[in-house]
Amino acid sequence: MNGSSAIQKNMIIAGDALPATYGANAPQGNYGNLRTKGWEIAADFNHRFSNGLGINVNANISDAITDITKGADWNTPWENRLIHNNYATGRRYGDIYGYVTDRLFQKEDFIYDDNGNIQQTIIIWEGTAKRTNQLAGKNPVYQTYFEDGNQVLLVGPPGDVKFVDVNRDGYITPPGKTLLEIQETRLLLGTLHPPVTNSDYVWEPIIKVLMLQFFSREWGSEKFGVPDNWPYPDFT
Repeated sequence: MNGSSAIQKNMIIAGDALPATYGANAPQGNYGNLRTKGWEIAADFNHRFSNGLGINVNANISDAITDITKGADWNTPWENRLIHNNYATGRRYGDIYGYVTDRLFQKEDFIYDDNGNIQQTIIIWEGTAKRTNQLAGKNPVYQTYFEDGNQVLLVGPPGDVKFVDVNRDGYITPPGKTLLEIQETRLLLGTLHPPVTNSDYVWEPIIKVLMLQFFSREWGSEKFGVPDNWPYPDFT
């Protein structure tokens, strides 16, 4: 079992965002520090039978997490640090945030008129009004963010994906721009760099051993020899 900790300082990354009047992207500099902590457990087993057949089993599992300890925005309050910045101070490198699927909309999730058609209603979110299919229930969660307001992209009929209202405000809202906003409206789905490595088991190729034994019996047990023009099989 091994443990590790590594600190990298003064990495070259983009500087803090500049006003649009600057007319160019922020220059790069030695602004970045990160820390990686991890561990690894490895085990192996070897055994050789009396007939010469051997078994070799290797297994390992590891975990490592990299945190940005200092970025170009280190002077910016945490709640104002931008989520699109991969090197935002205090962020875990490679994290992915996103919507969480609840289930599929069912027929009973909508309200219908006397003709069996889904009724529509007007939903206003942050000053923007959209006509959408009316949902049943006491506190339904509307997903008008995914609708264009022109009845072309419309949630419903039954079978559309229903997402989880993470912050419970009654709406599925646009992605946030800061670390605070993204954590209020999204959930951490994973990372671009999976920290856990699956166990790796290696079995010594039995076919190769049997092939060598076959050759030995074909061309003599005293000495092992293979003709130059032998068509070697390709085992992968």
